[in-house]
Amino acid sequence: MVNNSTASCGSCEQSFPFETVPTRLTYTAEYNGTPSAQTIKYTLPQLQTMTKDQIRVVLVDMLRREDELRLSPPCQEMFGRIGEQHHRFNTFVSNLQSHVSLEFLMDPSVGVELIRSAVSLYPDDEEIKSIPHYVRHNRCRGGNLRIGDTPPDVAVTDTEGNALRLADLLAQDRPVVLMGASHT
Repeated sequence: MVNNSTASCGSCEQSFPFETVPTRLTYTAEYNGTPSAQTIKYTLPQLQTMTKDQIRVVLVDMLRREDELRLSPPCQEMFGRIGEQHHRFNTFVSNLQSHVSLEFLMDPSVGVELIRSAVSLYPDDEEIKSIPHYVRHNRCRGGNLRIGDTPPDVAVTDTEGNALRLADLLAQDRPVVLMGASHT
């Protein structure tokens, strides 16, 4: 997890000191540039007493700070070292989001989920949809398959973990349900 001064990406050989990235932003919500678990103001019970608009104020600032940190030179350097090692990437981003939560006096167990759920919680909020780094830089796009099209043959796994071919499943005379999800 995160301590008062650093977060690492798990098996990375070097920690990233978030305090070396001062903010260039101004915030509406309460902000503490030297976060500590002892300064938590927002816990789940506290957030449950707040209105959606009150939570939005804090969330917008958290999203802006997370984006600022992700784009900072030290963080970009760490992402470069992590490369395509998804576990290390996910650990590092979780630590970064925990750190941002603490900067805004929020319990990281709540703050990380709030950051990750922002667009789902505020689906019609254009500002919130434009801030999250993972939304703006998402490389996933809608495909060109339409209802009634035959999907391309790919390797799939059944519910017992057996490797199969999609074409073989579709050739059987029974319904086929495909489920897909992101590992992140």
